[in-house]
Amino acid sequence: MIKKAHTQVQDLLEQLETSLDSASTEDLVQIGDFLWRLVNRANEVMSPIKIALRDEANEQMASGSGSVQIRGHDHTTCMVTVPKPSLRIKKGADLVSLKEALKERFEDLFQSETKYKPKPDIEETCLSLPDDLRDSVMNSLDHIENTPRVSFKG
Repeated sequence: MIKKAHTQVQDLLEQLETSLDSASTEDLVQIGDFLWRLVNRANEVMSPIKIALRDEANEQMASGSGSVQIRGHDHTTCMVTVPKPSLRIKKGADLVSLKEALKERFEDLFQSETKYKPKPDIEETCLSLPDDLRDSVMNSLDHIENTPRVSFKG
């Protein structure tokens, strides 16, 4: 059954791909909509499979982290990787108070990360700066054309 389904899906995808060269805009929307729904449905079907394979990997590994290869029929395989446990800061943790309490030891325990991003109105605000500062700010920025998003009702 799986071999037949695999062949049918492969054939269908090849037919759709071949038809793209001569497809009208309306055809492209219809093909895209079909593929969008197919991918979403495939992800739904995949979810319990992933859960079962994670459970199998955990049983095979007993405990801990690492990778397990699970074999299927006809030389199919799946690799399940269990990452090492990690620590993260709890949401809402009062790091300001903790930093004050730990003083210089805080840096021994936590990494500080500073991120900067331009404010939405940076270009307008820059106009009020002296020329040399405005140029320095603008020279530190790249103008990026964002890729339009495509979605289909699902």
